[in-house]
Amino acid sequence: MCFTLLSAHSGYNNLAWGDIQNTLTTDEINAGDAKDPNGVQNNDHPKVYVAWSKHPNFDTRNTGWNDPASQSLDDAFRSDDWWYYVDPQYYIRSDNSTEAGQVLGSADWGHATSNPPLVQASVCDAS
Repeated sequence: MCFTLLSAHSGYNNLAWGDIQNTLTTDEINAGDAKDPNGVQNNDHPKVYVAWSKHPNFDTRNTGWNDPASQSLDDAFRSDDWWYYVDPQYYIRSDNSTEAGQVLGSADWGHATSNPPLVQASVCDAS
């Protein structure tokens, strides 16, 4: 069974692939406008909605709560008024074995619990 991990306020939201609310096919992605369809499951790519304040990731939209207190909860505001799929040629491999990853790893992340080096070190144990 396939799972997806979505960054959350603390840790991850762990969803079975078949439970992701909205997924897209590669053809829909390549067409360049994949806001629709919604509600289609088990395709190649999940739609991920990023909350505006603390940046957790969700598989669902939520435009009903935009007060400051809700942004630290699973009620955080997230919309689909933007859409972008990064072409793989623009990916920067930044795991700990690369120069980019070593630069990220040497940065002062303060008290962040989901900085890139910590995510890489713990993602296989996440649930």
